[in-house]
Amino acid sequence: GECDGFFPTRRVVPSMMASKKKQKFKGPMAAEAGLRDRGFRYVIGSDESGRGCIAGPVVAASCCILTDPLSEYTPLSGVDDSKLLEKDERERIFEHIISHPETYAYSVAEVSNTHIDEVNILKATMDCFRNSIEDLAKQENFPLEETYSVVDGKKAPKLEMKFTSRPWVRGDAEVHTIALASIIAKVTRDRIMTELDEVYPEYGFGIHKGYPSRDHIVALHTHRPCAIHRQSTKPVKSRQEIQ
Repeated sequence: GECDGFFPTRRVVPSMMASKKKQKFKGPMAAEAGLRDRGFRYVIGSDESGRGCIAGPVVAASCCILTDPLSEYTPLSGVDDSKLLEKDERERIFEHIISHPETYAYSVAEVSNTHIDEVNILKATMDCFRNSIEDLAKQENFPLEETYSVVDGKKAPKLEMKFTSRPWVRGDAEVHTIALASIIAKVTRDRIMTELDEVYPEYGFGIHKGYPSRDHIVALHTHRPCAIHRQSTKPVKSRQEIQ
């Protein structure tokens, strides 16, 4: 996920830290293999897109590799560097995931800019994560005692369903399933912002996707904030005060 520094750094989850240190599995699927070895057949990886934006929704995606045994799954190349992928490469991987339902189960959730303003960005992001994780578990009817959720970043949501969800710092680089979720979330949100660019063309949403780029801030000061701007963010709030 973006802007991991937003979250407090003091939360450490000993069980995850320990499992990372004494990892007996190697390679891009080490995390999933380790969890499967502990009896968790369904490892759900989750990531978000848009947390650091000043406009538009936060989108969270969750993904689970269904292949059993896991040794028969061939990891997609380049996925662990999802932040460095070009747009067309992200799109190609996204299309591969959604066109192979026998291999990948996934779910996408979003929270609106108004919900973000109502409850704050941290809670809204956790709500979004929880919705995508639980939607996936329900949609696939995963047996909960064999289900385990890992979420990119320093904080994971408290689930209403009875299975574990744990944070994983740098998960998008270290956990293949989280990296897949990262691509699903980013491609989905980028498409949403491209559509919103047609509704609000003066802000350049199709280019910066709602992040506070220089051009976005200039547009914000030239025009009034629009209906999808997050009123609780500093650049938007300061613009409101100038009005």
